[in-house]
Amino acid sequence: GDAVIFYWKLSPDDPDQSDNARGELVLKACHCCMDLLNNLGTYDIDIPDCATKVLRIHLGIGAGTVYDVHVGGFPGRWEHFIAGDAVNQLSHVLDLAKAGELAMSHQALRWICCILVVDSCDIGDYDKRCVILEGLERARRKSTVPLPPPRANEEVDLWDVVPTHWNVELYKSFMNHSAIYKLQADINQSRIFRFDSGLNELLGISELRQVTTVFIRIGSLRRWDNPALLNDAQHAMSVVQNSLQRYEGSLRQFHVDEKGAVILCFFGLPPLAHENDASFGIKAGLDVCGQFTDYFDDFAIGITTGVVSIGGVGTSVRTEYAVMGDSINMASRLMCHPEAEESILCDERSFNLCGDEFFFETLGEAQVKGKARPIAIFRPTGVRKEGARPTAPKSALVGRKAEQDVLSGELQRHCADPAARLVVVEADGGQGLTTLVTYSQMEARAKNCFAW
Repeated sequence: GDAVIFYWKLSPDDPDQSDNARGELVLKACHCCMDLLNNLGTYDIDIPDCATKVLRIHLGIGAGTVYDVHVGGFPGRWEHFIAGDAVNQLSHVLDLAKAGELAMSHQALRWICCILVVDSCDIGDYDKRCVILEGLERARRKSTVPLPPPRANEEVDLWDVVPTHWNVELYKSFMNHSAIYKLQADINQSRIFRFDSGLNELLGISELRQVTTVFIRIGSLRRWDNPALLNDAQHAMSVVQNSLQRYEGSLRQFHVDEKGAVILCFFGLPPLAHENDASFGIKAGLDVCGQFTDYFDDFAIGITTGVVSIGGVGTSVRTEYAVMGDSINMASRLMCHPEAEESILCDERSFNLCGDEFFFETLGEAQVKGKARPIAIFRPTGVRKEGARPTAPKSALVGRKAEQDVLSGELQRHCADPAARLVVVEADGGQGLTTLVTYSQMEARAKNCFAW
């Protein structure tokens, strides 16, 4: 599964900082969550060869202090994340909510009870850990709590009053170009994320490719009431960014919950794709591990390699670059394994691709969540042959069905009519040109055509 976090907050300069004002925010969150459950709580899907036919969501609400934190800088990428008591509560209550349920923390319940008569709310299970909210249809406001005055322009959004295909062009006239220049450091470096590319190009991307995933957890970065932790977070981000720059990886996310900070990186995403991305991922992991050892006493790294789906997810209102696949989940599982404490664990696929380049400890098999059978795990401990560049194994091309059909069709026509033909294969760097050309050469040789 995956998760989405959204939040409402009172600005520090807001004149009303009372518990009633906080309760109004919790009430908005509750109404939003109940609406999500009513509309998306059960979502039917029909995917060929997929045993899952229904997707279900579960939701959690936390309430408390939230910190907006920005870390990064050199060599040019910034990450924004939220942390604090409200985020820490979320992780606890969300684990307790079953599919189709909304769980809320006791702090959230205390604030919503400042404005609602608690007996009028449909509350299911109630224990020391969380509260299950089943509905607000019968909820009544306390007679002493009036409705809050509407905020200026709160209910009006430019996205709501124009057709969606006009949105980007309409917003361009309101853009502060100085701000845009600075914000580009918060955006993935690929060409498709330029402001002038438009969202349709991102939404049109959908492909499968082999990617190496690196999950990094720093357990000591939990509580953010101590300013010293900001320096620790910045140091962690700097170490990871420098390693990613050295080995041409992509930073996907810096996320914080009650278990600490989690940094997600990929090797093999466009435009930074190579034949030996698994090797680069392990080298970056070893680099980060070596520097973290002298600075943090609670960290872990998990590395896996596998085929993932990449592309744009969303609508013209908001679109995000998503990377989805089983190997990503497995990297997270390895990161949480006890053997990964202050070291690295990798999967069998990464080991097979890089076994001649690194020294490994074979740790046997481990049972992980999401797998019916135990999986083999390995610990890379050092580089065996520095500078070696392995030859990529010849394997079946994943995805690119349309391109394969075009190339196969041209080869068949060439076999039937030996007249010279020209096919131009063109794309940005990192989009898989080398792999596609190798596929063409293999197909040509299989059909007894001359290839070089």
